[in-house]
Parts: sequence; C-alpha cells; structure tokens
Amino acid sequence: MWERKASGDTYLVCNGLRVDPKVDAVDQEPFGLVVHSSGANTGGVFIHHGGWRGRTTPLTPELRTALESTCLADYFPLAGAPSTSSGPLSDLSRTQHAGAFAATLAGLIPPST
Repeated sequence: MWERKASGDTYLVCNGLRVDPKVDAVDQEPFGLVVHSSGANTGGVFIHHGGWRGRTTPLTPELRTALESTCLADYFPLAGAPSTSSGPLSDLSRTQHAGAFAATLAGLIPPST
C-alpha cells in the first residue's frame, strides 16, 4: 500500500506474512520506506516481532495443508487480509493489518517538535 501526503512525501509499506512453524502461526513483518518530496534523502524501517493487536494469526489446517503440499509459501489469503494489494492506507481500517502499517509509519515519520 502507498499513500502520498500533502507534504509531497510518498510512503510505501509492504506487509510480509511469515510462517512460524514453532508456534503454528503466521506473523506480520512490515517493511516501509519514505521518499521525501525534495528527493534529497529517503528512509526505511523493518519491524520484526511487532506488538500490535492481530499481528499473529493461528496457522489453520487449510493453510498448513497448502504450505505442506507445495513446499512453497504460495499466496494464501488470510482472514482479515485487504481485498486488494494496493490502495490508500484508509483501506486498512478495521483490518488486522492496520496495526502493522501504523507501527511502520511511526518508524518512518519523525516526531513533531
């Protein structure tokens, strides 16, 4: 998902879904970057083991079967995943992914002074 802000900065956030077989779960691991309107510099952040609600989803029998039968982590939509792969961040409201994106943007946007 990406969103252009009034400042002219552009934020891109990709939320990776990592299978954690030790705890039979799928964890969200977002990566984000900002391209400033000046083009002078950029920044990025990767969040491993974040603390937002809904970060971890139990590994369902259907997902386990799909992963075990292919030996690849093919795309498998999880409950609560956005219906599209791109769009404004407002599309994530009321989804499990909202926390991942909020945490990533918090790491990218400098605090106001």
